[in-house]
Amino acid sequence: MVARKIDKKDIHGRNKRSQAKIWLENQLIRYHLVQDGFLKLDYPELEDLCDKNGGFTLTILEKTVEANCIKLNVPVKTESGYKMSYRLPYVAIKSNLFKKGKFGSALSTSLHELSHSFGGHKSKHFIRALSDILDISLVNALLLTQFEVLWDKVKDDEE
Repeated sequence: MVARKIDKKDIHGRNKRSQAKIWLENQLIRYHLVQDGFLKLDYPELEDLCDKNGGFTLTILEKTVEANCIKLNVPVKTESGYKMSYRLPYVAIKSNLFKKGKFGSALSTSLHELSHSFGGHKSKHFIRALSDILDISLVNALLLTQFEVLWDKVKDDEE
């Protein structure tokens, strides 16, 4: 399976590679990664094969005005005053979080990563969004507990 060289500055490409390698580790068939010269022999590419087999988990924005503006790299302010700076093509969450007893870790990781729509760790918009998410979560602690029970029940059924 071909693993093309990825530029160090290509964060999206590096993230996809990391996800694809995790997907590859969990396959029954063992592959060896080879250089792109093997494309001439019709070897499949790692990311393509991962994508065709559902190895990437994507969070897709609805077709809203905000999503269309983000695609054009135009910052958008939400009703709450948040400046959305980034369109996240996906949110990467480690598979070990999708287990019974890991609801809190999976939820907090997801919310943290989704907050990056508003900026990087040092951005005031990211910090404000994350603070508001924590506030809303604490106000709705009972509801989150109910979701955790459902999460664990589904995870029990999967085992």
